[in-house]
Amino acid sequence: MMQDIAAPAENYLLYADDDADDRAILTEMMRRIDPSVPFLTMQNGLELMQYLGALHPGDKLPSCIVLDMNMPVWDGLRTLRTLKEDKHYKDIPVFLFSTSTSARDATLVSALGAEAFITKPFGQKELMSVCEEFAAFAQKPHLVR
Repeated sequence: MMQDIAAPAENYLLYADDDADDRAILTEMMRRIDPSVPFLTMQNGLELMQYLGALHPGDKLPSCIVLDMNMPVWDGLRTLRTLKEDKHYKDIPVFLFSTSTSARDATLVSALGAEAFITKPFGQKELMSVCEEFAAFAQKPHLVR
């Protein structure tokens, strides 16, 4: 079920992944890197889109969105397409996070407008580096709904 959280006043990140362990690991890593940046998690792309749709005019949009590629209900590709086709969300940087190593998948998500296609799982050092990249987006100017 989607978290019942209003849009944070500061910059924040959204992460959709159906794997609770992956959500917990990434959340913990983000807390280590910058505990001041809210890192909100959802179980799938539909929950993420419902969260964004519930924001009010003037609410901050996330600094970036991280999507698991393979999720039930709405997978990462469907969610990415929906985000990039919506005038409110098309400028939010989106990262696709997947166990896939397929060059075809990487090319497809790039063509759809993703910031990057990142293969998981990682060693702790590599995961820390990726999370630092996500956290850097929280320092950029935010978008408003």
